[in-house]
Amino acid sequence: MPVQDNDDKRTAEKPVSDAEEELRRKAAKVQEQKQEEIISHRSGKLLPFLNGKAENHQSRIETLDSKIAVQQDKIIAHKSAIQRLSDKADRLEDRNRILKATFGENSLVRKFIEKNEQKIADIRENKIPARKQKINACEAKIEKHTAKRDRVSHKLNRVLALNDAIRSFSIGISKDRREVFADAMLRLTKANEDCLTDKKNILLSRKDGLIAEYNKPETSIVDRRGIQDKINSLSKRIMQLDTKITELTRSSFYYKEQTDEQLDASIKITGDKLGDMAQSENITVPAVSEEAVRASHEVEYLDKPKIAELAAQLEDQAMKNTEMMLEDDYNMIDGIINNGSKADTDKDDPGIEYTDEGYKINADYYFELSPEERHYESMTEEQGFAVMEALTDAGVEFSAISRGSDKVNITVANEDVPKLNDIMYSTIGKVAKTAALDENSKKKSEYGAFKTVNPEYYASLPKEQCYTHANPRATAEEIEKQLIARNIPYSAVFRKNDIVAVTVSKQNKEAFDQIEKSVKSKRVKGSGRTAPDKPVQKPERKAEVSRTDGRRAFFSRDRMKQSAQRISSKGQQKPPQQSKGKNQGLE
Repeated sequence: MPVQDNDDKRTAEKPVSDAEEELRRKAAKVQEQKQEEIISHRSGKLLPFLNGKAENHQSRIETLDSKIAVQQDKIIAHKSAIQRLSDKADRLEDRNRILKATFGENSLVRKFIEKNEQKIADIRENKIPARKQKINACEAKIEKHTAKRDRVSHKLNRVLALNDAIRSFSIGISKDRREVFADAMLRLTKANEDCLTDKKNILLSRKDGLIAEYNKPETSIVDRRGIQDKINSLSKRIMQLDTKITELTRSSFYYKEQTDEQLDASIKITGDKLGDMAQSENITVPAVSEEAVRASHEVEYLDKPKIAELAAQLEDQAMKNTEMMLEDDYNMIDGIINNGSKADTDKDDPGIEYTDEGYKINADYYFELSPEERHYESMTEEQGFAVMEALTDAGVEFSAISRGSDKVNITVANEDVPKLNDIMYSTIGKVAKTAALDENSKKKSEYGAFKTVNPEYYASLPKEQCYTHANPRATAEEIEKQLIARNIPYSAVFRKNDIVAVTVSKQNKEAFDQIEKSVKSKRVKGSGRTAPDKPVQKPERKAEVSRTDGRRAFFSRDRMKQSAQRISSKGQQKPPQQSKGKNQGLE
């Protein structure tokens, strides 16, 4: 039996099954994502604002690291030069000793020795000290860049901690929520202290400079009065920073020593405070961070009944949010999670139910889409794995479910149906069952009895998604060959005067234009004679996998689970996409 959290109200007579535990954790994850969207929607800019700040700080850190590396390389070069100069001076001294011992009486040799001594003196007294001064200058720059990098790192830590604190509000499991909140607030407290100390040290440095200027003998009485006013102003600001640091700082055990009710109350107060501040037009990271820490300290001044009331409000809100994420029908919000939808009780709704025989892939994405945004396609296991791999490679988000009947239901957003059509047609030779397909299939071909290629693909595309170019037959044939080679689905129709119109989805417009340009360029560079017309061949499609005895092929549970895990893990490696209405937090 899985370990239960302290807040789990189930009894020993009703053990928690693996499926229930998985459902509860999935619900918490979905709630976390949805709550981030709710918070972001309230502010319109809070989470994107933090993301932007974090990226800016990280970019500055990388720039400073690069500058430090440049100075370190210069130091290495200067030290190498010093070593070479020192070796050269040593060689000249050895040479002079030999010359003095052997030909010291010769006037020409003495002049040569004197010239070497001048070179040695120049190396020892000028060139090497000059290199050492450059090393000192590089070290001073490194110290300056390092101090600045430390200040920026403190700001980055503050942004990351604040973002994690906001994310903790949406965690549905109380134990996990408290742990994440306590850790984030502890880091936020330390980051605030570091940033305030950095500001204080800058002011102290300015004050020391003014004091030195004040004490110079040449400073006039009038100038000293102005300098004194500046020193007094800086002293006042330094005292204010000391007060703020004392006010915000707590021990590293502050949150660990609080009870569960105190932490829940702190989460409620802090979340409400940040939600109110998010409405401001002039929010800043320092102000939000400091107010978040102050809000988390308010439980120190509350009595036990008030703390219990706030903790209960947080639990009620978390339960309601979790249920709202799982129920399709808000009329079913009754404290019992996952009733299903009154409107959809007769539908085969993939992604909602768990079964012992089947599996789910990317289930969270299903919940992100409203019922009106979902498009379903049903296919065999083998076809489903081929389509899901292609969707993953193309960066198209999807959800899938199988209940062990050799059928897979794949769900995508309506806006991704054209991409799904291209992928399905190029992998399994099918098109999506859309309203456009039903409508176009009922119509007669506008080209009458003319020959067509892949007309079902043309019928599956809405008119606004069709991209059609007409070319002479020989040119069109070459274009079709390259489309087949690139696995790009298309449709073609033969018009009058030996003209062929080729249609692809607008998703493949750029690839089609490149192919068409390449084919026409080759034909222009050729002899000018066109090759004899050949009948247009229909592109080969991937046949459905079937058994040699004609029966349907089924898979073992082990093979089904391995394939599902491979698809799911592969989807985690795809390049990030922005989903509609979704703001990514800082992980």
